[in-house]
Parts: sequence; C-alpha cells; structure tokens
Amino acid sequence: MERFFDLNGDVFDFPYVFTSLCEKPLILKTLKKVGGVYMFKCLIIGHTYVDSAVDLRRRFAEHLQNWSSSLHLQNAIKRYGYLSFSFIVLVTWEPPGLRPGGSQLWIGLIQDTTFF
Repeated sequence: MERFFDLNGDVFDFPYVFTSLCEKPLILKTLKKVGGVYMFKCLIIGHTYVDSAVDLRRRFAEHLQNWSSSLHLQNAIKRYGYLSFSFIVLVTWEPPGLRPGGSQLWIGLIQDTTFF
C-alpha cells in the first residue's frame, strides 16, 4: 500500500500506485481479477480522471486502446504522453463483479478536484 497525506494531514492508503502508464504490463498483470475505483492523474497539470470498474484490468486496457474512454482523457494522454500520467487504484473489491455502494463516495470526493 502507498501512503498519501492530504492538506489537512489525513492519511490515505491506496492499494496500487503506478507512477507512469509506461508500466502497462505490470498494471495489467497486477489488476487481474480486481474491481475498484481508479484515477488517472496528469503529473504536468494536475488534472484527474476518476471512475470505477468491476474489472480494472479490462477497463485500464480499454482506456489505453481508446475504446469507450473519455475523449478529454485521451486527448491529454496524446498531448502529454504516458510518462506524464500516474494510475492510482483508490479502493479495490473482490470478486471483481461486486461493486459496493461506497465506490460512489470515493468518486464524489475525488471529482471535487479538477478533472478531465
């Protein structure tokens, strides 16, 4: 788990943090059979994209292959490149088909910041 602190000093432990989209093979291997809430973060401008998926591996691959993905996110990835984005899994659940109600809380909290 990676540990992060917000401006108030509160601690957040995120299950998976990948510092670059260039880690694609590792990300795909790690997220096999995992569902959860995820975030793409542009390290250059600080914008984020947050969503949830019952299968994080499949959804991550769809984003990078430009299938059923946010147009704003795709344009930002093209503009800034893979090295400029981190991929963070905020919360996970298993089995991957299960999507607990708390996922919307995470999405709401994060989307209050600047996003794509």
